[in-house]
Amino acid sequence: MKEVIKISDWINQQLAKGKYTFTLAYLQANKPEKSDVSIKLALKRLVDKNKIISVNKGFYIIIPPAYSNMGLLPPTMFMDDLMEYLGRPYYISLISAAALHGAAHQQPQANFVCTSLPSMRTTTKKGMRIKYVSKRGFPESHIIQKKTESGYVNLSDPLLTCLDMISYFKTVGGFNRVATIINELSEEISTDEIKSSILQLAPGA
Repeated sequence: MKEVIKISDWINQQLAKGKYTFTLAYLQANKPEKSDVSIKLALKRLVDKNKIISVNKGFYIIIPPAYSNMGLLPPTMFMDDLMEYLGRPYYISLISAAALHGAAHQQPQANFVCTSLPSMRTTTKKGMRIKYVSKRGFPESHIIQKKTESGYVNLSDPLLTCLDMISYFKTVGGFNRVATIINELSEEISTDEIKSSILQLAPGA
């Protein structure tokens, strides 16, 4: 007879495999012996115990002990899984991207993510905000991948980060703040790169 594993133990197994997220559908498929009602009740208990948290309907983040005080993972550790779940292209952008490039010395008040239309509502959980900026067209050649504790995350390169910040300067706190960050990022951008890419990346191009 196959051993019945509790949902809490199953979640710990996922964490041991280096997985920090799961979907309700995936859990249901892996626990066919459990009814939908019992699964949802078990998940609610785990949410109440701060073991997991949902940041989108049907999508859960596992909170490892190292992040128990925070009650949530940094967005870079779950964003790739979340956007794959939603079926959306994305990249970490604006001040959040600048910070990952080492150019924003103050902790951003919100985490910025560029994605496709239609627009997405801001996610607010445990004092953390994720603001989604919707745009048409994604310049794939200027989206890079950065390694994180959980895998990889899509990130705008320094040039695209600068151009996005100019386009959305009101969103990130005004042009003075943008100018300061661009000045720091400019060290990472060559003149040839600007010449070859400016028309491709300009808004409306």
